[in-house]
Amino acid sequence: MFRLAIACCVLAYAASTSSFAQDAKSKPRFESSILDDEPFDFITLTSQWKSAEFRVFPGTKIPNAPEPDTKIEVKLFIYPDRVYHIDWKDIAKFERYEALLLSEAKRLLNERQFAPAFEHLNFIRSNYPGTPGLDTLREEFLLTSALEAIRSGSLA
Repeated sequence: MFRLAIACCVLAYAASTSSFAQDAKSKPRFESSILDDEPFDFITLTSQWKSAEFRVFPGTKIPNAPEPDTKIEVKLFIYPDRVYHIDWKDIAKFERYEALLLSEAKRLLNERQFAPAFEHLNFIRSNYPGTPGLDTLREEFLLTSALEAIRSGSLA
């Protein structure tokens, strides 16, 4: 009886979440697992700069509400001994390492790759516990993996 109640709750939750629907598999953004790499932040420049993308060393200071003429100081992974100053107006997207990990965990969860998704979530929880969206994705992981276990009969 208890298992049936849990299964009903999981099914109700799954039906209510849009991310639960089977999406086309998304392509990983990086060639290898970013957990295996040294931590990095990621900058995508505007189309004026051909949307160039760069790994930068973490810890870049970004003001809360930068003005377009604000210069951001970064060190690129490809040239670690050089310091670059990039105008904020030229940055289309700036992603912190923990946000990249969370995004990858979400992609893995959507593809039902539960073990690597768990590994990413566990790493974020241990090293970046205040990451926005972490608790929500952990709940989604628990419910989605429980539902999959019920569907596959591994909870029988």
